[in-house]
Amino acid sequence: MTDSPVDQLRAALSAEERAELQQLGIPVNLAAGTVLFSEGDTTTHAVLIKEGQVKVVSTGPQGQEVVLATRGPSEVVGEMAPLDGRPRSATVVAVTPVEGAIVSADLFNAFLDRHPRVMRFLLLQVAQRLRDADHRRVDLATLTVGARVAATLLELAGLDPRNPDQAEAHPIPDISQTELAGYVGASREAVAKVLRELRTKKIITTGRRSIVIDDVPALAALTRMNM
Repeated sequence: MTDSPVDQLRAALSAEERAELQQLGIPVNLAAGTVLFSEGDTTTHAVLIKEGQVKVVSTGPQGQEVVLATRGPSEVVGEMAPLDGRPRSATVVAVTPVEGAIVSADLFNAFLDRHPRVMRFLLLQVAQRLRDADHRRVDLATLTVGARVAATLLELAGLDPRNPDQAEAHPIPDISQTELAGYVGASREAVAKVLRELRTKKIITTGRRSIVIDDVPALAALTRMNM
């Protein structure tokens, strides 16, 4: 059976391609909270993530942070600027300590010329992000904050709401209510209210910068109903 675009995205670069791209770049080790580049920057390099996770964020009209996506090992971030030379469309911040490689625009584009398969992968990646953006707009227009929080928590835990794991609790470490609000596209106050309701129903347990999903099926059910 042919892999779907999502499966191909998850496969990302081959080991050989990843090694070659890493050799072309300047090694970096970044602490959590480090900004790799900011929205509006005119830099044109790309970054290969070897270990760790970053978030891609933009600023809303009232100055609130909106999380557009997260990226992890073997993925490339900032790849559009080397291709079109335009200012950065979003800010990328290290969520965890990140080990990676900074690749200049010239070397990155030459690498793509040598590897048309990777160029196709990047096109698939852009297409998937456009689809995700379309889905996000629909979610913002049609789902309650509670349903969006439930879906986001499952996504951050790596769970599929259509086929939830019912056997064990799933932790989501190192996340604040403000950051979760950025993922959901809602105010911190609205997200805090939802979390209180989820705690009362014993669906989640919360701590300082941590959330544990205790009842996965119940949380998955909330993605399909008002709360």
